[in-house]
Amino acid sequence: MTTLLEDLENLVNDLQSDKITKKQVIQSLKNIVEYEEKQCEDCQGKGYIFTYAKHDNFLSIERCDTCKKFNNDDEAKNFVKEEAKQ
Repeated sequence: MTTLLEDLENLVNDLQSDKITKKQVIQSLKNIVEYEEKQCEDCQGKGYIFTYAKHDNFLSIERCDTCKKFNNDDEAKNFVKEEAKQ
């Protein structure tokens, strides 16, 4: 998963390398803005949720199955672990 900054840098690089047109950049920016404005209500756009199993007294991290920002639970867990290091 890339960050918004990485996506923007990639767009600029592709434009400068003539891999895409200015029109394609503008459309991509519109898509990014639309995506950012439609943050998932279940996870508030984070892409993961914390779950608690009361019977096991166990807290875990899972991907949000509504927006599916991550491919699976492990990817979501790894993201949270990396974010915690910063």
